[in-house]
Amino acid sequence: MQTSPPPTKPSPRTIPPVDDFLEFEYAITLHRPWPYAIAHLGKDIENRTRNLLCVKPQGWLAIHAGRGYDFTGEDWIRQRFPDCHLPELTEQRPGIIAISQFLGNVSESQSVWFGGPVGWQLGEVKVLLDAVDCPGKQGPWKPSEEIKNAVYENLKVPF
Repeated sequence: MQTSPPPTKPSPRTIPPVDDFLEFEYAITLHRPWPYAIAHLGKDIENRTRNLLCVKPQGWLAIHAGRGYDFTGEDWIRQRFPDCHLPELTEQRPGIIAISQFLGNVSESQSVWFGGPVGWQLGEVKVLLDAVDCPGKQGPWKPSEEIKNAVYENLKVPF
């Protein structure tokens, strides 16, 4: 009598990534409007004081819009990009709004967004259909599987 193999333990992820290459493990929280700039204005550098070591180059990173707002940053964006549409504060929802490819750490860049001393160079960005509301944290942080599932669900393109 042939027996079937024992059932394997199911993965806690209930919703698969849209594409295996889009799987992410970490998120970063930024004061608004910086996450909006990454998602919609081509901000390709996140300025920090130290290298990002927990995400491998070419890996993906969730972009979380915190509850705080940087009015000086808004002025900086409006001065450099006077024709850009920067939504009002009330239109910029907090939560995970996008995932971005992390290309690596740089100590100099020609990007208008670079202010150093270290830049986390960002590549392709995938914007979520809706923000995934969740609390953020300082530094890179690991979202729960529930939050990841909500992000993957919001990356799907409606038919």
